[in-house]
Amino acid sequence: MKRFITPEQGNAIVPKRIITESYSVMIASFLGIVAAFAWACSLFFVLRPTYELGAIRALFYTEVFLLIPLSLMPLIDPNLLNFIHPRYQSVWMMNIYASLIVAVANLLLYKALEIGVFAIVTPISSTYAAYSVLIEWLRGNTLSSLQYLGIAVTLIGVGLASIPPKAEHDHAITRREAVLAAVLAFVSAIGYGVGYWMTGEYVAPTMPTVTISWMGRVSTLLVGVLYLVITRTRIQWVVPSRQTLYSMFWGGVSLGVAWYTTYRGYALGDIAIVSVLSSIYSGITPVLGMIFLKERLARYQWVGIAGILVGTPMIIL
Repeated sequence: MKRFITPEQGNAIVPKRIITESYSVMIASFLGIVAAFAWACSLFFVLRPTYELGAIRALFYTEVFLLIPLSLMPLIDPNLLNFIHPRYQSVWMMNIYASLIVAVANLLLYKALEIGVFAIVTPISSTYAAYSVLIEWLRGNTLSSLQYLGIAVTLIGVGLASIPPKAEHDHAITRREAVLAAVLAFVSAIGYGVGYWMTGEYVAPTMPTVTISWMGRVSTLLVGVLYLVITRTRIQWVVPSRQTLYSMFWGGVSLGVAWYTTYRGYALGDIAIVSVLSSIYSGITPVLGMIFLKERLARYQWVGIAGILVGTPMIIL
């Protein structure tokens, strides 16, 4: 498969061809798994700034940490500027549409994390893979029976592994706040599913991954500013504590890795496979909590983790 569309191909958006080479599929699957670990780490790091600074300030700080190095990338690779060309106008427009949808999903997820229970919001947001798979299925993209079975086993495993033990539901929020957080997480999952599918189908095979990630950061900041204007919200910009700065820095690094590996995986492999593999982050977070926070896992969570371990190889094969 050609990595980029040449200028001679004109302004048309060329949908991604399904890659059958085993090497490309394996690399894309590996990138999806790396993305899952990066998403899990980013959620851990971003959680503290979100509680301390609020959703909007945490969003702005984290995105700026990513935008600055991405904006300097053309100094390292001047070829990135070659895509600022009228012949790529339609691809840029699709990139903008997808980035704006994902940006709104980012804002909704941050708001959900701010007011809701982390262990409940995370698994709901990870269901975006189901919507990407659904879109692929509606468009006639077929996988093998073993892969469909692996997707089902993995999604069930993610659901079981991400359900916290009953004691962890104790949180100082009202029922209305809990419902609102769940709704925001659900809508954000739909946004991620649609936005990621658009990126994987029309943008990732054409544009460099760095350019896609840069557009996503700009779109998220613009959506954040628009939210402040519409809601007439005034926020006081404060200097975060050193520990919070560390959390936001590593959260930004983790997010950068997650975005890059996800989009690169879309460029090399099947959207449905990469989406499902990257969504297992909600099954990884309980394991990280057990290792670093000494949290205990319930039996059904171990069953879910086993399902992920069994289902993931089935998707890759």
